[in-house]
Formats: sequence, C-alpha cells, structure tokens
Amino acid sequence: MDALDPPTLALGLMTIGTYLLRAVPLALVSRLTLPPAVDFWLRCAAEGVLAAFITLLFFWDGGEQVPLIRFDHLVAGAVVVSVHLWRGNVLHSVLAGTVSYGLIAGLTH
Repeated sequence: MDALDPPTLALGLMTIGTYLLRAVPLALVSRLTLPPAVDFWLRCAAEGVLAAFITLLFFWDGGEQVPLIRFDHLVAGAVVVSVHLWRGNVLHSVLAGTVSYGLIAGLTH
C-alpha cells in the first residue's frame, strides 16, 4: 500500500483536522483565569455528567422505561465504585468497569 494513496491521505488529514479542532481551543482557554466558583463547578461537571449517564444506563431499560437491575450491571457498578474509592481516578474507574462488564457479559451470554 502506498503511503500517499487517497484514502490514507484523507484519513491523515481528517486526523490532523480533528486534533487541531480540539487542541487549539484548549490551548487558548488554558491561559484564562477563571473565577473560583466557575473553576469549582467545572471540576465537578465531569463526575456529575458521568454519574448521571451511568445511572441511566445502570437502572433504566431504553425500551420499557422501568428499573432494570441485572447481575452484570451490578458487578460492573460495584467495580467502578470500588476502583474509584481506591484510586480516585475517573479514567481508571471507567476502564475497570468497562473491562469487568465486558468479561461478565461475555461469559454469561
């Protein structure tokens, strides 16, 4: 495969464009000084959104709109909470929960 064939070139340009669309605003905003209240709420926003998203996926079935508690959800949720209390890192918690859910779902289905 030639390194400059059209699909590879297009993929490379899209990768660079996507990176720049995210990196440039972050580089510009990182130099701003935010008021303490705004800084506090922005630090809490990621955990709050993640908790709301996980709660919806954990307890509600999309088609029936009734509480749904399954074994694989409970174990993955317990792993997420345990790892987060242990490590205090959202990325590690989500990764551990995803891996545990995948393993359990793969073994039980």
